[in-house]
Amino acid sequence: MHSQEDIMALAKRMLAHLDARTTDMAPGIYRNPVTRYTDESRWAAEISKIFKGVPLVLALTAEMRAAGQFRALNVAEVPILLVRQDDGSVRGFLNVCRHRGAPVVAEGSGSARRFTCRYHAWSYRRSGELAGVTAAHTFGDVDRSCLGLAEIPVAERAGLIFGIPRAGAELDIDGWLGDFAAELENLELDRRHVFSRRELSAANWKLAYDGYLEGYHFASLHPRTIFELDYSNLMLIDSYGRPTSG
Repeated sequence: MHSQEDIMALAKRMLAHLDARTTDMAPGIYRNPVTRYTDESRWAAEISKIFKGVPLVLALTAEMRAAGQFRALNVAEVPILLVRQDDGSVRGFLNVCRHRGAPVVAEGSGSARRFTCRYHAWSYRRSGELAGVTAAHTFGDVDRSCLGLAEIPVAERAGLIFGIPRAGAELDIDGWLGDFAAELENLELDRRHVFSRRELSAANWKLAYDGYLEGYHFASLHPRTIFELDYSNLMLIDSYGRPTSG
């Protein structure tokens, strides 16, 4: 969390820009090729290195506070199942039955003691362990300890549930968040409640990211809404974590 001194320093920087009609600037002009948004090979690399390689926010604490509450979702075409455990922790699994690969739970949220695949009715405990095999005496002698749901790494911080949608991946959430963890804690998301949910389909994530990252468009695009509350084209830019490149 920013100290009082940090907040005052930010305010002074902002007021100085306001008086001078300036904003934080990059070292020079940056040209962003259209191919950054349209190249299919780049998109495949982004899916592999970003969406399947770094911690993503998969859910809110507020969505699954009680033991047995779950959320099933699809992340970069990977079916994920998040479940609140009896000890209060959250575990994540691939939402894939270990028999024939069918989804164990339909996408959405709910609460359950067991999860049963609709295809052949194999069932799993909240912990992901294989609990039941239909007509087991006719199926064969299998080692059930090896047939639990494949687990993905998850961690809960600041009212957010993070995970990497890849079985066997390593997740160091404290190392990933670094100093920014305090900023997230300051939002007090763990005390919030879900009021409503909207899903945006067919959105280019980089265009959405670019749009929400800058205030250059407030006066022209939102003259009667955001611009009435915020200054246009006036931004402070500070970064956390590792530097990014094109």
